[in-house]
Amino acid sequence: MTDSAPATQSDPGAPTGRALRALILVLGIVIPQFVLYGPSLLGSKVLLPLDLLTRPGTYATPADGHEVRIQNPVLSDQVLAIELRRQFATSEVRAGRLPLWNPHNYCGAPFLAANNTEVLSPYRLLDYIAPGPTTIAWNVMLRALVAGIGTFWFLRRAVGLGFWGAALGAWVYPLSGFQVIWTGFPPSHAASWLPWLLLAVDRVVGRPFGLGTAGLAIATTLTLVSGHAATGAQALVVAGVWFLFRVFSTHGKAAFQSKLGRGVLLAGALGFGLGGMLSAPQSLPTAAYLATSDRVQSRSEGGVETKAQGLAALPQVVLPYCYGHTYDGCAYLGGGNRLEHAATGYAGLLIALALAPLAWALTSRRRTSSFFAALLGFALVPTLGIPILELVFDLPPLNLLRNNRLVFAAGFAILTLGATGFDALLRGVLREKRSWFAIPAITLAALALWSLGRAGAPGLPDGVSRAAADRLSTTFAIGGVWCLLGLAFWATLWLRPRLASRAGLAIAALALFELITNSWGVKPQTDPALYYPRIDVLEEIAAADPGRTIGFHCLPANVLQTHGLYDVRGYDGADPAHLVRIVEASQDTRFGKSPDYAKTQYYVPARKGIAELLGIRYVVYPGKPKAGIDARFRGREYFVVERAGAPRPFVPARVARTDDLEQQFDGITQKGFDPRKVAFVAGVETRDACRGTATIVRELPCEIDIDVDMQTAGVVVLQDLWYEGWRATLDGEPVAVQRADYAFRAVAVPAGKSRLEFRYEPSSLRNGLIAAAIALLGLAAWTLLARRVAR
Repeated sequence: MTDSAPATQSDPGAPTGRALRALILVLGIVIPQFVLYGPSLLGSKVLLPLDLLTRPGTYATPADGHEVRIQNPVLSDQVLAIELRRQFATSEVRAGRLPLWNPHNYCGAPFLAANNTEVLSPYRLLDYIAPGPTTIAWNVMLRALVAGIGTFWFLRRAVGLGFWGAALGAWVYPLSGFQVIWTGFPPSHAASWLPWLLLAVDRVVGRPFGLGTAGLAIATTLTLVSGHAATGAQALVVAGVWFLFRVFSTHGKAAFQSKLGRGVLLAGALGFGLGGMLSAPQSLPTAAYLATSDRVQSRSEGGVETKAQGLAALPQVVLPYCYGHTYDGCAYLGGGNRLEHAATGYAGLLIALALAPLAWALTSRRRTSSFFAALLGFALVPTLGIPILELVFDLPPLNLLRNNRLVFAAGFAILTLGATGFDALLRGVLREKRSWFAIPAITLAALALWSLGRAGAPGLPDGVSRAAADRLSTTFAIGGVWCLLGLAFWATLWLRPRLASRAGLAIAALALFELITNSWGVKPQTDPALYYPRIDVLEEIAAADPGRTIGFHCLPANVLQTHGLYDVRGYDGADPAHLVRIVEASQDTRFGKSPDYAKTQYYVPARKGIAELLGIRYVVYPGKPKAGIDARFRGREYFVVERAGAPRPFVPARVARTDDLEQQFDGITQKGFDPRKVAFVAGVETRDACRGTATIVRELPCEIDIDVDMQTAGVVVLQDLWYEGWRATLDGEPVAVQRADYAFRAVAVPAGKSRLEFRYEPSSLRNGLIAAAIALLGLAAWTLLARRVAR
């Protein structure tokens, strides 16, 4: 029997009947999700940190004045970005439109191409059918089923474990650190397909001319379109390494020499390649947009958004709360954001230090166990910052990814080893004590002493409240108790090795209980009444004359789109570089600076000319206006000041031909710049003064119709972000869309009345659809060939 072949028919204690096995498997996945998220699944709560919207200046405090307890202050992305993307995507699709462009943020920006919008994700299907907030929890349930069932079949078919060993892994993966801590974020969606990728790879190696290639193509596609390109790419790297391991462990040196070995390599390359082509309607627009991303450019130049934790990260892999946490009044001592730390690689202390070391007891699986042990080490390199080895992640294209998040593969490796160790116990292969038992036992004893010692005298830094200190002490003590239970398991194996199978059942049950308790309360469930209530002044702006709106140290980027308003600021994980440069050059630093991960978040313009160029008309301030301030609108929590400025489409008095973008940037940032007096436009110049008007008469996210009335020939400047894919026609005839004022659009128009129409038709999407169509034909042809070979 080869190392990754199916296990022998001996399957200790496996239930009889497929229906019963399926029921047990599914219940083991579903029940913990109901335990954790039952109120949200039933609709009495919403699985979002809506409490964060009640913080003064963030959105709206309760009208009755009562204070809402903040459960976890670091999850603001879920309500300030992710849920707003879900709302926009579902509203567009249900209106019969593909959401390619979001006009509400960044002066307009690609939407589908941002990738984390999940427009083509299979997890978005439930949202399109039922767009209400209750669907969020059901999507979590769906993701748990996908991740869990995929893990079961991977462990059963590829690793060759018995039913209960595979079932344990299936129940663990949805409760692992990455899947729980990142619940509600796109990275967890992409990572949920990892076991399916690995299973498909195994099928390809086992039957290169079977349907495994089609399965690998589909799994690759689903991974890449599920909302996070970087995590999807990392999952594909893991799958690629697994593929090479399986090829060479099966065919050895003959992999490149024998006809069968070359066939396996061809089938694997075809599966990955066809999957990449099938995902091209998402991947090509994403690649095009990320090429203009400020954040990606920073990474390509050596920028690192999350620094390595060092060896201090190791205990956090098995004790996810060893440095505390950020919810229910506790404190986090790990520095930075726990979502980006080693806790997301957690798959259970008892899984890692009680069951995983026993994986090598199953001699027929030692090679596979060694692979996953190596994967565990490799996946932790960016987090640990291991010298020399970490240089691998500085190489392109890995340097463009958030490699600290590769810990999701470490968690999967741990659960695979743990499930293998549990299977070994059930098979009774461990009949006597072994000297190496001392290694995990000593490790657990050391962690227990460390945790319990800190519980008694945590040695907290200044600024930690007494209540937080008490929570930390309790958290450390609980971690110490889990370590003692693991130590008791090894003591049992040492003293009574004949009880190994029973001890294994007990420790597996405790491991699941450990995972559920450590997942409890991680994700807030809040009152549906807090779900984006209407704000009086924003409704008044929406009913007033059009113009862009910003919040002055309030109402962060993106939230204005809840009322259909247009903003200069935005937060999509990419940040269009040209707009960011304008914002940074004109930021009023007296009022602070936006964070590096969202460089327009708290933008306050210092220059009148730039503010007019950006089309800012309304500024929302928190509180009540002071005497002498002329407020256009006044509300319960905010007031609005209206500014004079250029309308969104306008005709500048003069056009200076400026083909060089740097010269355009210098022009708009010079002192005294007035966009209505002069526009810096590529390919167009006017000698005489231009006079005319331009008015938007119809607008959808990807369509803008403008009535133009010109007394002279000139240029219409549209204060929307210039981006490849925007086409224009003038009275039905195609015209060139020129780059104006560094980041905006312009079209030359003749004297007289005309209709100027803009349409967003990106070539990247068109090319992606062509690639996907070719891939479908290739996949169909391969499937037919595979069936003929099978006959």
